[in-house]
Amino acid sequence: MRSSTRPVRGAGHDAVNMGMMGRVPLLRRNSLSASFRSATSFSSMIPPSLRQRFLEWHRSLPAFTRDRMFSMSEMEKALKTQGKWLSPVLLELGWKRKRIWSATESYHRVWVPPPSSE
Repeated sequence: MRSSTRPVRGAGHDAVNMGMMGRVPLLRRNSLSASFRSATSFSSMIPPSLRQRFLEWHRSLPAFTRDRMFSMSEMEKALKTQGKWLSPVLLELGWKRKRIWSATESYHRVWVPPPSSE
């Protein structure tokens, strides 16, 4: 005797399952391809004011403070934004990501300004 909680496999069951369950992998696949497309145009989603705010903030720093490595958390606090929005701006402006390795502790991630950054 079959339990009432387990569906009976048959033509009717498969047709009902294809209604919802068959679409789930298709939706996931479409979602992944859509997220890939949006990742390629990620910089187009950045508000134009963020780039301007960053440039104004960076230019307002004294020269000895401006020409050094910055941590992402430092820039996030100064600009009151998240790194996921700031990272594409930095890359677009020619900044480089760098890891500083240590023998005693884990590495530190920093952003290095381009040589001609003023």
